[in-house]
Amino acid sequence: MTIRRALLSIFLFLCPAQAEQVRLFILHTNDIHGHLEPVEAGSDTTAGFVRLASVVRSMQAAFPGQVVLLDGGDMALGTPTSGLFFGIPTAESLKSLHYDVVTLGNHEFNWGKERMFAYLTATGANPVCANLVTDDGESVIAPSHVIERNGAKIGVFGLVAPDTASRSPKAYTDGWKFLSAEDGARRALQGMPEVDAVIALTHIGVPADQKLAKSVPGVDLIVGGHSHTALHEPVVENGVPIVQTGCYARFLGVLEVEIDTEADSLKLLSQRLIPIDDSFAPDPEVSAIVESYSAKVKPILDMVVGEVPQDIPNKPTKGSIDTPLGSYIAEALRSEAGTDVAFYNRGGVRGHMAKGTLTVRTLHEMFPFDDPVVVLEASGEELLDLIDQGTQTRANLSASSAVTYIKGRALLNGKPIEAQKRYSVAVTGFLSTGGDGMSILAQLKVARTLPFTRDVMQAYIEKNPQPSAPKSGKIHGKETPDE
Repeated sequence: MTIRRALLSIFLFLCPAQAEQVRLFILHTNDIHGHLEPVEAGSDTTAGFVRLASVVRSMQAAFPGQVVLLDGGDMALGTPTSGLFFGIPTAESLKSLHYDVVTLGNHEFNWGKERMFAYLTATGANPVCANLVTDDGESVIAPSHVIERNGAKIGVFGLVAPDTASRSPKAYTDGWKFLSAEDGARRALQGMPEVDAVIALTHIGVPADQKLAKSVPGVDLIVGGHSHTALHEPVVENGVPIVQTGCYARFLGVLEVEIDTEADSLKLLSQRLIPIDDSFAPDPEVSAIVESYSAKVKPILDMVVGEVPQDIPNKPTKGSIDTPLGSYIAEALRSEAGTDVAFYNRGGVRGHMAKGTLTVRTLHEMFPFDDPVVVLEASGEELLDLIDQGTQTRANLSASSAVTYIKGRALLNGKPIEAQKRYSVAVTGFLSTGGDGMSILAQLKVARTLPFTRDVMQAYIEKNPQPSAPKSGKIHGKETPDE
């Protein structure tokens, strides 16, 4: 299907609007996670942002002055081409398409404050986030932005997941606070100038979007992200449509709206997710940006480090919270760090380890975070507490092979952990600062720091080039969501 035919099939029914009614198209993306290039296999399969860009460009050409372009956060971290350059390839790709407004996702914070601001500036868009404030209550970035299009004024405010501080290294959010979504929305609405319609551009997930729609009046439309939910039909809560495109540039969200500038209202006329596949040609301008960065890292990323005989999944068995992949990673960290035990959080790895050739590129895709391995010292009593906490928080910990935790009883090498004995523990830097609710780890003494997790994993796999799934189902507890 050509782009022109796709657009005609969606919009043939259009008719002129009355003078006070402005008809616009809102195009939206979310959770791109740096998926600029096509990925043909695995859980991250996508035709790539390079193809999505061609649909956007065609829409902008077909309906000049009528298109609004928004992104709901988590734009850049997730692939090596984007991540190795701290998101700049993604930012320049967004700038090429002239995005109007973007909001922050929780992963915008993973490279630190300076790099986050540099990346946001490079997008050329207007970043908004109403629930991110300093400890003194001042805005870190603008809570909202007003888009003027075809005679209509649209106020767009942004929201990020309130638990973002627990998802990022502590130093990267020092001095900042994350308000609740509802408090952030009220704050944005109070400070917003007079507009004809209000859009909440959020990175909080569909359930939280629904709560927002019920709790805060004055919002006409919620364009969301964070939960990776591909909504082929809007979720309507308290009369407010909620839309989201899923993730990885697999869909472009297209909304046709009618804004009444007399009544100050927005009506959703139609909504569609356009699947992005190889029937759409890559956009030449965005492709040139991406290829200029990809060529610099391709020789390194294509190096083979191992061969995986069978898939190693990152899903737990019934009744447990540990996964085969999590247990494999934890055992690799323990071996490379030379510690008594190691733990890994389920959300720290992307996708699963697929059967077949394993390259450096794959490791970068699985471990996109620049997160070192940290060795901590713990008493037996502290070790017992952290294992228990890891089964109750969103960390959903997996452990190295010698650890079991069933019916509240922790064993190491089949024996009870001794309360007064000293143990060495390997975790990621993120966990060591209390990330994913692991506050106990932040209280432990740091003995030493190793390279980034993906580099430690590469060293282990090069010594053991046929990764295999260890036994899992050894950690029982309360499984929590790991968006």
